Amino acid sequence: MAETVLDRVQNDTLPSYDGELEGQDITGYTIKLNMRKPDGTSNTKTATFTDASKGQFTFDFVATDFDLVGDYDAQIEVTDGGGDKETFSSIVIQVEAEIPEGP
Repeated sequence: MAETVLDRVQNDTLPSYDGELEGQDITGYTIKLNMRKPDGTSNTKTATFTDASKGQFTFDFVATDFDLVGDYDAQIEVTDGGGDKETFSSIVIQVEAEIPEGP
């Protein structure tokens, strides 16, 4: 699987991350984004389904999700209604320092 690199700025909440399991109905599924921050702590986001019948979902963020500068390793964990799980890895989120507003 090719590595996916996402660029973010510290404390930003947009853009959301939109995903799709092409050709799959994900009704009854649970999809999570597990992130390891640069300091080694972990954070998990649960997806909102934008169109479950078409396999479409999104992850929304809050400022504390990207509060540290550096590389975040991430995996998307998909669990179907029967409890079977598949994990997609090779996601790196690069967070750069926020430049403060001037006077």
